[in-house]
Amino acid sequence: MAVVLRRVKEAERGATPLVFPSPHNVQTPIGSVKKAHGATTTRAKIESRFRLYGLGHTFATRAAASDMSLPTLAAILGHANIQMTMR
Repeated sequence: MAVVLRRVKEAERGATPLVFPSPHNVQTPIGSVKKAHGATTTRAKIESRFRLYGLGHTFATRAAASDMSLPTLAAILGHANIQMTMR
């Protein structure tokens, strides 16, 4: 736990521009978000099916509800056209 807190503090100080830095070197990204997600849910003892895929939908829904412009949201999500975002 202390290692995680230290890395969070490093990230807050701007030691890394990465959202998910490697636990071995904060200047490189983690190798697999899927593995990190699995390890995190196991450590947190989350037994229900918590899918990583759903986080994108949750973000998009909350961003749209908070009046983020659809073109901005489409760009963040990497959608080629705004119709995909509007769905």
